[in-house]
Amino acid sequence: MTPPPTIALLASPGFRREENSPLAALLRVLVPFLTHAFPAKLVAMRPTYEAAQAAGFLTDYPQWDVLPPWEEGAVATVAARLVAGEIDWVIYLADPGDLISLFPESIALKRQCVVHGRPYLATVRAAAEWCLLHWIERDPAGAAAYLCTLDDPTAAASLPGATTLGLVAHDTRKTAMLAFVDRWFPLLDRFRLRLSTGTTGGLLNGDAPARLGEVSPEMRGLIDAQKARLVGRQGPWTVPYLSGPKGGDAQIADRVLREPGSTILFFEDPHVAREHEADIQLLERIARLKTYDNACLHDPATAQRWAELWSHALSVGLAPHLKA
Repeated sequence: MTPPPTIALLASPGFRREENSPLAALLRVLVPFLTHAFPAKLVAMRPTYEAAQAAGFLTDYPQWDVLPPWEEGAVATVAARLVAGEIDWVIYLADPGDLISLFPESIALKRQCVVHGRPYLATVRAAAEWCLLHWIERDPAGAAAYLCTLDDPTAAASLPGATTLGLVAHDTRKTAMLAFVDRWFPLLDRFRLRLSTGTTGGLLNGDAPARLGEVSPEMRGLIDAQKARLVGRQGPWTVPYLSGPKGGDAQIADRVLREPGSTILFFEDPHVAREHEADIQLLERIARLKTYDNACLHDPATAQRWAELWSHALSVGLAPHLKA
């Protein structure tokens, strides 16, 4: 059985102050998750820990590891521990208006998550869903007492068929995206709407855009398999916008603002210079504006795990939302 993870828990000041803050909303999910399924270790900066204690959450929980505030380098410490393999998941409830989330140490923490294939969960929706999906996998019978069933109307907004999926990949990750879609097509096909930047969208609609030139045999095989799947369908499988450098990230960000709930799978390459870095950050920040509705995952390993977990949850008839 998979051992409990070590979870870094961080929250921007504006997301932890009020009684009904995003941090409090997440902790209402974490309490049953930690006490009934995964007694995980929580690595938290002191202000986040104190906010949880003041709100009455996990006051007797023995698995807290409390770090100094960010002014004393705690975010860098979390990044270093993640690189060393001592942290498994990062939950950083990042207020889009909080400049700390743009500081070098915060950007480096997220980048190292991408480098090492660790989930970086920056919204309440992403973090809550990730935890509850693991609970369903670990103990579906136990989880059933706390979680919505798929025929419960209160769970409907969380289901793939009611939500929007963004599929974005840098050039060096496009083959990985095609392979991901090839493996998980039945799950991804359940989403109400799929959005992609230009070149990725062309590939996922069964074409090889000219800008890629000669493609590898592996990519060609995946394109042909996708094209065969789409025979007889009306319209494109994913709505393609412009390429990222030409504004596609901004177009998808605008669409996300107008959708009821979105999951963005962004296969980032952290090892290459990205001339449209500002557009990438725009898309990610826009996803965080609706912290209760949207989720953004940033690397192929995390996306694979997400798909495995969602497929299992659907197979056992549970949705990753706590009962009211």
